[in-house]
Amino acid sequence: GAPTALSATAGAPNVVASSYDVSLSVLPDGSVDVVETISLAAGPKSITWFERRVPSRRTDGVVNAEAWLDGAPAPSLVGGRGARIRERNGLDVRWEFPATANNTRVFQLRYRAMHALARELGGWRLRWQALPIDRSYPIQQARVTLRAPEGALASALSTDGGEVQPATSWQEGLVVI
Repeated sequence: GAPTALSATAGAPNVVASSYDVSLSVLPDGSVDVVETISLAAGPKSITWFERRVPSRRTDGVVNAEAWLDGAPAPSLVGGRGARIRERNGLDVRWEFPATANNTRVFQLRYRAMHALARELGGWRLRWQALPIDRSYPIQQARVTLRAPEGALASALSTDGGEVQPATSWQEGLVVI
């Protein structure tokens, strides 16, 4: 989650993700390379940190994590600046930065979810929660992009974990949900 405070503007949130983009690249071994890019707009009340937790359920672990801030790799957290990454029982990342108000910061998290595909009766299946459920900020716009190995076919997609729809938007191995 992220720090959230209500602004003086009629209960409007102080922190809003103006965009949340997730790229999922399925690898031949069933692992998935994930890149999450979050544009986080802070209102009039300053924020100094942002956190993201990625659960490791349905995987053999989450590894090779990198945290970026405003287009550059974030250094290890020292003296209230940088990012702390913990890869145990999932992935916990905390970015700390100078006080930011009335401005947007871009956070990027890159990692690999090991063996995230599950073998089911109908074949291999990816069940991935692309956007965090327990967050304290609204997301104005989100895009999830799925890339599969050459020759792989998506037979169905579900955007909410509910009813599965036939996949119809394949274009050169790329699906945008």
